[in-house]
Amino acid sequence: MPARQRHIPLFVSLLRRGHDNTARASESIGVHWRHYATHGAARSLVRQVNALNSRDTLAVTDQLPQLDVPARVVWGTADRFQKEHYGARLASDLGTDLRRIDTGRHFTPEDHPDQLAAAVDEITARASR
Repeated sequence: MPARQRHIPLFVSLLRRGHDNTARASESIGVHWRHYATHGAARSLVRQVNALNSRDTLAVTDQLPQLDVPARVVWGTADRFQKEHYGARLASDLGTDLRRIDTGRHFTPEDHPDQLAAAVDEITARASR
């Protein structure tokens, strides 16, 4: 099996763990894998993961409470990668409430677009008053 194909099961597993909607997970895998495959498959994924650095987020954490922007935090409570208390902290720092999606995992925007759109609409309406 070519190296490019050997890494498909790992990629599929990661994306499936991040979705609570199996149909959307399958669609997402189909859309995203081809880009990884085109750019080095596993090497591309590893490069992306290695680029993640919490220092980038921590560097601005103390500035979040001073932001004067409309905000809403929507979080999947079943996210296995980013725990709910991270969302609660972000919401608190931004001075807003945390909207929980009980079945939501990491890819909440893909699995629950209506709930996210409603939150965006709410913030947009409030900001335009």
